[in-house]
Amino acid sequence: MPNPESRPVYVVLGMHRSGTSATTLLLSGASANGLPRDLRPADAYNERGYFESQKITMLNTARLNASGSAWDDPFIFPMRKWPAEGEARFRGHARTLLEQEFDLAAEAPILKDPRLSVLLPAWRPVFADLGRAPRCVVCVRHPLAVAASLRKREGFASEKSVLLWINYMLGALIYSASSPRVIVSYDALIADWRAVAARIATTLGAPSAVEDPGRAAMLDQQLNVELRHHEPAGSLADLGWIGRLASELYDALANSPAAGPASEVSLDPIMQILAAKRLEWGAVVSPISRDLDLARNELVRLRGLLAEQDDRAGASSPITR
Repeated sequence: MPNPESRPVYVVLGMHRSGTSATTLLLSGASANGLPRDLRPADAYNERGYFESQKITMLNTARLNASGSAWDDPFIFPMRKWPAEGEARFRGHARTLLEQEFDLAAEAPILKDPRLSVLLPAWRPVFADLGRAPRCVVCVRHPLAVAASLRKREGFASEKSVLLWINYMLGALIYSASSPRVIVSYDALIADWRAVAARIATTLGAPSAVEDPGRAAMLDQQLNVELRHHEPAGSLADLGWIGRLASELYDALANSPAAGPASEVSLDPIMQILAAKRLEWGAVVSPISRDLDLARNELVRLRGLLAEQDDRAGASSPITR
């Protein structure tokens, strides 16, 4: 059990489309003030919501881009370090955002953004500055189910999505190893959220919504099999070396203790192969991923400006007055 005197920040880690939003909803179901103020809005891909801070996601995106990477960089792990002055600026911005987004005096914040899986080392000094200690929930979903979801949302090939899954899971596991943590299966969560909540409460000291009938009823409506839109399709064996690494890592997670792969489950062989592939292809792939991400973000910004102009034009039009 974690030290009851520590002031926690609950950090939800895992690959995109792996149940991080559902897990954050579970954690927030027992807390009135744990979520950030500036929530990313729901959309067609997450109709129940993302339960993450838009501003913190933008900061993490900027951190990745500035270091030559992006959220969909197949070689995003390990975290690229910045010069000391860059890290200091990031630390200051991140601390300010946490203070703006959460009522730190009232509740333990719940911090969720899949990018945290590969950026957690940069956030640890920020937590320390605020007198907080991370307690981590690592979300696991079958890599082929993740690939099916990303194929629909982004048009990614299975090879890219599964390679991303490997990177994010390695980051989540290695960077959370020094903190109290629980590994949560997406399938287990939507099958029996009460059992998952009980395990999180026991291991991390997090409050449980089971104790509040109203919140429990809300979670019964939100966390159920209707969340499962994509099943694993095909076989990891069809994806060559990427599939082999993913299969080894997924098996290690499935057969490990609830807190995660213990010392007897070595991630070193997987990391060594990934490092060799990164050395071979990373210098080509990572900059392309970064440039595409910058272009996408600029397009979103310009669309927002156009929408604002259209709204102003409509408000001033005599037809709408």
